[in-house]
Amino acid sequence: WDPPAEKDQNGVIIGYLIKYQLSSDPSSEMTRIVGAVTQLSLDNLMSGETYSFSVAAINSIGTGPDATMVMFTTIADIPGPVRNLMKTVSSATSVTISWDPPEPSDGYTNISIYIIRYGELD
Repeated sequence: WDPPAEKDQNGVIIGYLIKYQLSSDPSSEMTRIVGAVTQLSLDNLMSGETYSFSVAAINSIGTGPDATMVMFTTIADIPGPVRNLMKTVSSATSVTISWDPPEPSDGYTNISIYIIRYGELD
């Protein structure tokens, strides 16, 4: 982000108040105060989720107004393992398998294909 225009700083900027939250959960708001830097890496966010983010400048008098809120979506992660893998022998030459999708909290947003690997046991 850029600092406020010099005419709007009303003194020396000594830091910034950063607010961010899951867009789907306003009660998840987190805050961080940083020094007079203009970038910050936020860690431990949930993959594939949309967050809202705002920044306010701080001077010796107090905290200014929040900048316009920005929305961003983190990159979706690979899915976790499928659950409840089951097999049913259908005939001498075939088998039917079924499963439940991975837990939603495992980071996937939209599974479009499953890869099935099989082979003979030695």
